[in-house]
Amino acid sequence: MAWNDLVLAALVVCGLLQLLVLFLLWRKPDATDGTQQLLQALEANRQQLAHEIRQEHQDSSRAARQEAASTMATFQQTVVQHSAEATRTQNARMDAFGAQLAAMQKGLADTLNAQLSSLSEANARRLLELNESSAAGLREMRSTLEAQLAQLQSSNTAKLEEMRVTVDEKLQSTLQARLGESFKQVADRLEQVH
Repeated sequence: MAWNDLVLAALVVCGLLQLLVLFLLWRKPDATDGTQQLLQALEANRQQLAHEIRQEHQDSSRAARQEAASTMATFQQTVVQHSAEATRTQNARMDAFGAQLAAMQKGLADTLNAQLSSLSEANARRLLELNESSAAGLREMRSTLEAQLAQLQSSNTAKLEEMRVTVDEKLQSTLQARLGESFKQVADRLEQVH
């Protein structure tokens, strides 16, 4: 704003000087040496002022270009930092999620093993109590239990996979939202620069 005021003031001064020169030329067509010298001095001052205005404009333009380049470099560095941070955050979340899944799977396997062990012990006690005559029935029961455990393991595996897919989708949407915000900030800053 100050630059525009300075240019406007310089243009007004130049205009007034030219009007003064025209007035003096019109008023005294046969100018004396003093008037001629005054006119030459005014013209020299006008040219000097115009040169200074051009020089100031060039300096101001150069400074503005340097500032814009510096701002753009800072902005690019900020975008790169945000992108790297988002990647690190996503990787950390994926690692944490993988560890949680592994812990859940181990917990389920331990629980299933404990249940299977408990059922096996109960079956062994029953086998001892029931005699040889119930051996065929116990074998059938054991087969049924193992099939149910296998089905339970299969069901748990499917549920774990479904949970993993859901978490992956949520992580992806979170990443996309952050990238969208980063690009919006980039666009806003670019508009501010222009």
